[in-house]
Amino acid sequence: MDSSSEPAASFPAGIVAAALALLITVTLCLSAESYAVHQAKGFLQTLSLQPQPIKWESLTFQRAAYAAGSWLPTYGSSELYCCGDPYRGSQLFRTMPTGFDIFAVGRAGTGDLMFLETFGALGGELHGKKVIISDSAPWFFGRQGINPQAYSGNFSPEIAEMFIYDAPLSPSVLEGGARLMAKYPGTLIARPLLRAGVENLAAGTPLHLAAYWVLKPLGQLDAFIKQMQDVYQSLQFMKAHPALAEDALPVRRHALNWPALVRSGTRITQRESGLTPFGFATPVVRQLQHNRAYQQALRLYCEGKTNREGHVYPYPYGWQNSMEHSAEWTALSLELQALGELHAQTLVWSIPMPGLYDDETFLSLPAREHYYQKFEQVTARPHVIALDFRSHDEDRYFLHDTGAHFTARGWIFADRAADLFWHGASQAAIQAAGRQLEQAAPKEGLPPPSPLYCFALGRR
Repeated sequence: MDSSSEPAASFPAGIVAAALALLITVTLCLSAESYAVHQAKGFLQTLSLQPQPIKWESLTFQRAAYAAGSWLPTYGSSELYCCGDPYRGSQLFRTMPTGFDIFAVGRAGTGDLMFLETFGALGGELHGKKVIISDSAPWFFGRQGINPQAYSGNFSPEIAEMFIYDAPLSPSVLEGGARLMAKYPGTLIARPLLRAGVENLAAGTPLHLAAYWVLKPLGQLDAFIKQMQDVYQSLQFMKAHPALAEDALPVRRHALNWPALVRSGTRITQRESGLTPFGFATPVVRQLQHNRAYQQALRLYCEGKTNREGHVYPYPYGWQNSMEHSAEWTALSLELQALGELHAQTLVWSIPMPGLYDDETFLSLPAREHYYQKFEQVTARPHVIALDFRSHDEDRYFLHDTGAHFTARGWIFADRAADLFWHGASQAAIQAAGRQLEQAAPKEGLPPPSPLYCFALGRR
């Protein structure tokens, strides 16, 4: 029989069926993800005001914020939800008066390593998008950076796995991020695939990198599965909380009178702080009365002394060394490099230190200047606008407490920067606008010792 008349070998029907089933499954999954992101847009306005873990432990609502085109995702910590009423960014911009709203992502205990993982997991969705990072100075005071309890409490296996196996980032960023992640082994113990990827990337030898590339397809598949779990959980969350979408307010476009706002914010903060020595809110001072460090600072203040220039206490060389070598600087540097590779537009600010209070502690003004200089050095990148708010270091009404929480006055300066950033202003223009606001409502220095507080201290 002529060989040319033999039937061509048919492709195995089982393989065709499996490939078709896989294609249908992937298509359905991506459709479900697209639907979830679309639905999530209706929840952004109300959800931004709340510290809901689903915002930072998964990606659906963040994807919705970037896709909507009128939201400015802001990554930070507890300052995004605490203090500053009624001028927190998510409050002031809630009705999009100037064309956008703030979408707050993060809570107490988050930090730059988590943001790095998140940005890597979001990948190409950040292309051309604007992002704000709100850093707190105390994150950088310890050599290790963020503590293990805070990191594990906010850890997202889905985001971490997508960062390790699926982020479109350079090897230097992936390996650097993995080395930081490896310092928190508690988050990896029960996740062998993630652990293997982190350890192989962190080691960085040719053999380890070869092992990583062997595992990568499996890691990508597992990350995809976790991503679909995220989609399902997000849809369930929206189904269980329909009122969050119903509470959205209509858009009301109008000009913001920034000088009037900063004067209002200053008056609000003045009322909240009363005659407290360092400008902190009165309830905060009541809580601090039994804090040894605060008592010591208050005692120095009531004696009419100050360590502002470093003449009372020895210079804190140990603190400076730990601060300058903190792992948090590495995380911030990698994070900014990643955002550059993803072609995002970035504004990063540092909430200043509470200078009037610190003047009565070992953290003299010359010591604090080293922090601001380090922040300026690490954030000096072409695609990054960086603000350190150092001119408000001794601003009596800028911080709510000894931690990194803006007052109503402080938030107005941050809001003004965010508004200008959204509308394409340069760093110089944003800084100039900040100086204009300072002139509209000048900061006040430290008042004379209050007889009330100093008398109370003497009775203890």
